[in-house]
Amino acid sequence: NFYGIEVISFTFTVHFQYGGSYEGAGKYLTGVFVSATELYVSWGFEFSAKTEVVSVTNLGTNLNPVAGLTLKLDWAAKSIVTEFNSSKVFHITGNGNIR
Repeated sequence: NFYGIEVISFTFTVHFQYGGSYEGAGKYLTGVFVSATELYVSWGFEFSAKTEVVSVTNLGTNLNPVAGLTLKLDWAAKSIVTEFNSSKVFHITGNGNIR
């Protein structure tokens, strides 16, 4: 804020299970979500966050598919005086990679 005091703190974790297969083939994803592990909001401020699946793709072949999921996390912090919006995009694969 204007005084240099931390008024909002947001720490999150991206959760997912990977490596699932069907009849011995593929690397699938399930249970993909984001949770707030720590959240602090000072009086007079508001904070909101939401996630959205942007796309789901096959990074492998038809016979051996590998899931690819793009997830977007949006958040907004505001007070009577100002508003700040930001986002972060993650790409998660059925092999367990996240970037």
